[in-house]
This record gives sequence, structure tokens and C-alpha cells, in this order.
Amino acid sequence: MDSHAQLQLSKIAPSVLTILRKRRLSDTEIAAMSPNQAFKEVCQWHGVRLDALLIEALDTLRAAAQHQRPAANDANAKSA
Repeated sequence: MDSHAQLQLSKIAPSVLTILRKRRLSDTEIAAMSPNQAFKEVCQWHGVRLDALLIEALDTLRAAAQHQRPAANDANAKSA
């Protein structure tokens, strides 16, 4: 199993939590899952076979969309 922090059930959308529970996972099992494991369970519920490449694509796209603060040099160059 991946090294990760526990999922906080209170932060999972109720519809997602319902799906995970319908897959006969206990709240303790859900909390112990990685986000990728939980996402895979939701996809399987919907009949989507999820492989490592799709997870990697999702992770890469999320990382690419994160907002970055401009470096100090960039801010100085804009004001010059």
C-alpha cells in the first residue's frame, strides 16, 4: 500500500462516499486508502477499468494546473 495520510471522510463528497460504501468498504478501510485507490474504486463502480497510466495522467495534469507564485526576479523584471 502507498505511504499516505488517511483520507478524511468528512471531506469526501457524499456521493463518492456512498459509492465506496456500496463497494462494501468500511469507513476504516476507506480512511486508510490512498486517493488513487479510492478513485480506482469509484471508477470500477462505474464500469471504468482504471490502470496506472490513467492515474499518472490525472496526477500530471493536476500538477500542471497548480498555480505558482511568480519568482521575485520575474516580478522585478516586469516592473523594470
